[in-house]
Amino acid sequence: MKNKTKFCLGTVMFCLVQSACFAQSFQSWVETFTCGDVSYKVTSLCKASDDAETLNACKSQNLEMTQAGNTKKTKLPQLNKSVAKTIKEAGGSVRDLFLVKQACAKIAGAPLEIFYYSIGGGSAPDGEAWSVYDAKGILLEENDPRFDKAVDYPFERMKPVRSIMPQ
Repeated sequence: MKNKTKFCLGTVMFCLVQSACFAQSFQSWVETFTCGDVSYKVTSLCKASDDAETLNACKSQNLEMTQAGNTKKTKLPQLNKSVAKTIKEAGGSVRDLFLVKQACAKIAGAPLEIFYYSIGGGSAPDGEAWSVYDAKGILLEENDPRFDKAVDYPFERMKPVRSIMPQ
């Protein structure tokens, strides 16, 4: 009877250790940057892939924007209404998008923060999206002329944000 008890306890301990190891495999990756008067902090809860050809597994991304001592927190992606509508109409899910690149660009004489979201590949209408914030951290609507100029910002000049894209 003692051997069975030891075996059961050993099995339970093994399962607990395995669960703890699995839970620890997801990490918080933090990126910070400033554009205009706004400081941005993006936290991605992800697990790194084993190779450069496989996407990282991510559960969530959160954004903190701080300006003049005031902080706003939100879940990402944060998209304007028309962009979100286009993704839904194409059969996609906004939740599948993760922030993978960002840039601060001077457009029309003022800094704009540009976020580029991706599902990790492909060119479907629901596979990528853009968000643009003005110098005060306000999300621009798609009909704002600065939005189109920001989306035309050279992709290769944008900086990577650690999330679903493998290293």
